Amino acid sequence: MNNLTLKKAFYFVPVAMQVFLTVFLLSGQAKIRVEAGNTLWAFIVYASIGLFYIVMYCIHVSKNQKIEKQEKKLWYAGIILCSGIVSIVYYFMHIFKEDNAK
Repeated sequence: MNNLTLKKAFYFVPVAMQVFLTVFLLSGQAKIRVEAGNTLWAFIVYASIGLFYIVMYCIHVSKNQKIEKQEKKLWYAGIILCSGIVSIVYYFMHIFKEDNAK
C-alpha cells in the first residue's frame, strides 16, 4: 500500500462517517437514550473530529498546486461554511484523482 492510498483513506473517513450518521439518524432506526453527560461527550467528540478534518482539508487546499489562488479562496469558504457537502465534492475532484493521475 502506498502513501497516496493511505492519504485517500484518511481523507475519506469524515465523508463516510458523515453519510453513515446522517442516514442512520434520519432513518428512524436509531433508538438512542439521551442522557445529559453522554450527549455532551458525543457532541465534543464529533465536533472535535469535524474540526480536525476541516483543518486537514484546508491544509490540503493550501498545498494543492493545481488550484489557482482565487479558487482556493472559494474552497476555503466552502469547506468552512458547509464542510459536509463541499468536502465530498473536493474529495472526488482533487484527492481521489491524485492516485489515478500518477
